[in-house]
Amino acid sequence: LFRSLVDSWNTNAPRGSVVSAGDILLAINDGGASSAALESILADPPVTMRLSLQHPTIWHAKVFKNNRPLGVTVAGPEATTQRWCLGLVITAVSEGVISDHADEQKQPLRPRARIVSVNGVRTQQKMLQQLKTMEYLDVKIIDWPS
Repeated sequence: LFRSLVDSWNTNAPRGSVVSAGDILLAINDGGASSAALESILADPPVTMRLSLQHPTIWHAKVFKNNRPLGVTVAGPEATTQRWCLGLVITAVSEGVISDHADEQKQPLRPRARIVSVNGVRTQQKMLQQLKTMEYLDVKIIDWPS
């Protein structure tokens, strides 16, 4: 039900109001956005709903490693039991090619951001392999405002 409502909304939504993967639901009809609140509202949906969403910032770091560290530490797939976990979670930021690129582009890079693809690969194990073995990296990163 919810997916069809979102698809219907997105078909006619004003620019900037489309619901996308990675959006965080903050509130429904000015109420809470807990799982219980969402379940309760969707069990008997009102005629109209107002969703408050937080959209992520999405950017790419296109870099050559040149025998330098990446500048990020990530939590691999073994670090989470949440199947819905999107990408690799950045757990620490230090000196390196990805963090330097972020600084140059004036993109905030902080722990909790997520790497969602590396060279077009999206599965956690394959992204880790790309980060370890490839010289050129096209890393797609998403983060949400604080």
